[in-house]
Amino acid sequence: MRLCWAERRVDGMVVTDLWTEDARIPVLEELQIPAVLVGRPRPDTEIPAVWTDDAAAVVVAVDYLVALGHRRIARVAGLSALEHTQVRIAAFRQAVLGHGLGEPQVIETDYTWEEGMRATRTLLSRRDRPTAIMFDNDVMATAALNVAQEMGVAVPDDLSIVAGDDSQLCVMVRPALTALSWDIQAYGVQTARVLADTIDDRSPGSRQVGTASLVVRSSTTSPPA
Repeated sequence: MRLCWAERRVDGMVVTDLWTEDARIPVLEELQIPAVLVGRPRPDTEIPAVWTDDAAAVVVAVDYLVALGHRRIARVAGLSALEHTQVRIAAFRQAVLGHGLGEPQVIETDYTWEEGMRATRTLLSRRDRPTAIMFDNDVMATAALNVAQEMGVAVPDDLSIVAGDDSQLCVMVRPALTALSWDIQAYGVQTARVLADTIDDRSPGSRQVGTASLVVRSSTTSPPA
């Protein structure tokens, strides 16, 4: 970062995957590099942010599963050090507890296919295994389909699956995955605009983009009786 700025190879920077303790932000402030954060605005900096309401999206998915009749809902989350992971976990726990379902099961991972498989095997091996699992991305959700088939757990009749991202993966598998769909194009456009304004010293301020919508497909249904 320091070298790029010293050599003026960049006019500004977009900072993604914010950590709860992010060492990049003090450096950006020290060097006065025009920048935009892709994530929630932070009280410890004046760097503008472009963000979406991760918590609201998670609550929509939990409410949908509860409306179907699910009472044992688990979450396979991403890296715990990432700020948006913590926001989503907190929203998930609050939503589940708000429905009076008790402390939910949450497994933290590194977002990979392998970790998605491992977490799914762990959850489906429990005596009180969940009837629905929410995954933090599409890769882990598709991995879970393989594990369910391996263990003789029918999706969606025995297990409902919700992916945290919507992509071609979600419609290439069978059953197709219910997923949270984010408007990535709008996210990118707003991020570019805020960065351009910051470079031009126009002080754009932070902007919120639309909340993800739940796209219902064949991987979710009511839990077994």
